[in-house]
Order: sequence, then structure tokens, then C-alpha cells
Amino acid sequence: MYYYQYIDDKAKLKYNSMKDIASLPYYQIYLKNMSNENERQRFLNIPFQQYIETMQTSGDFLIQYSNDILLGCTDDELTQIHTPTIIFHHGSKKDFAHTIETARNACMNMPNCKLIIAPNREITFQHMIPFIIENGGSGDGGTNSKL
Repeated sequence: MYYYQYIDDKAKLKYNSMKDIASLPYYQIYLKNMSNENERQRFLNIPFQQYIETMQTSGDFLIQYSNDILLGCTDDELTQIHTPTIIFHHGSKKDFAHTIETARNACMNMPNCKLIIAPNREITFQHMIPFIIENGGSGDGGTNSKL
């Protein structure tokens, strides 16, 4: 699991500081996408032990759901969500973290769910606004919503 890759015994030999973590490909991209140097420095200033403990805590929480469709929600809890719901998926088969199969399975387990493949913002809003209005919202950004 992602969260544990920095905290096992082999990793402890390789990573000793946030600078070491920042040198990893994922974090190089993450830091590059930050808007300014202050944000990057704030990341590097995180106490390394705090980072390790946070990864451990996150991994321990998420592993509880490793056999469920969605992280943070049991399959049984999904079946009890009766609120009208849309699950939007971008449709990309290259996203292995958020697969269309997971979106489809989650939707099939929710009694009042609709799955929409929306590869762009325009398609998302073509479905979202009517859905909000049909389900008691005003469609005006929330100022008059009954939800």
C-alpha cells in the first residue's frame, strides 16, 4: 500500500528526511505543481517523524477498507445510501487509482445512484445541474437550495 512504502524496515534505511522523500518521482511532480516556493518549503519543513507517523495512521485507517469497493465506506454502508447520487467518472482507463470498474461497482451497490462518464467539465455540468434541480436544488449555486 502506498502509505506503507516509506515506513517499512527497508524504507527506513533509504529515507531519513523530507529532502529524501522530496527526491522521489511522485513528490518531485507534487512539489513542481505547487504554486510557489513558500509551499514547497513548508512541505520540506514538515518534521520527518511526523510525516512517518501520518503515513502509518493513514495506512492503518485505509487498510480497514481494502476488501471494500470504496475507501472509508463499507460495502454494506453503500447499500444503505438512498439519497439520489451521481458518481462521475472521467472515463480514462489510465487511472489505476480511480477505475471505472470501482465507480460502476459503487453505483451498482447504491440503490439510487447514476453513473455518468464525463471526460470533461462541460459534460459534467450537462448532467449535474438537471440532477440538482430534479432533486430539490435550485441550480443557482446553493443560495436557494432545499438540499
